[in-house]
Amino acid sequence: SDGQRYYRDMEGRWTSNGAPPDGNRVLELETTRALLQPALAEQAQAIAAIRETPPSAQDLQREQTQYRYRIIGTELQPQWREAIELATQRTRE
Repeated sequence: SDGQRYYRDMEGRWTSNGAPPDGNRVLELETTRALLQPALAEQAQAIAAIRETPPSAQDLQREQTQYRYRIIGTELQPQWREAIELATQRTRE
């Protein structure tokens, strides 16, 4: 609210550039932190789930294709990626 960046230490004290917040700022910071905790927990779970799920063969193929084009200096457009994936799939069938 005052444009400063605050940090919370291990003991739960808030500071900005080494100085404690003034007025009701501690209440504001604690309330904001409490409101954000559920979203942060959800995000941590989502990140953990991503790490647990190995990439599929199709994901690996897509990454390898993008890499091959990037090393020669070409950035694939979305429609090109789709066309390459379809052509690869049809070739394997």
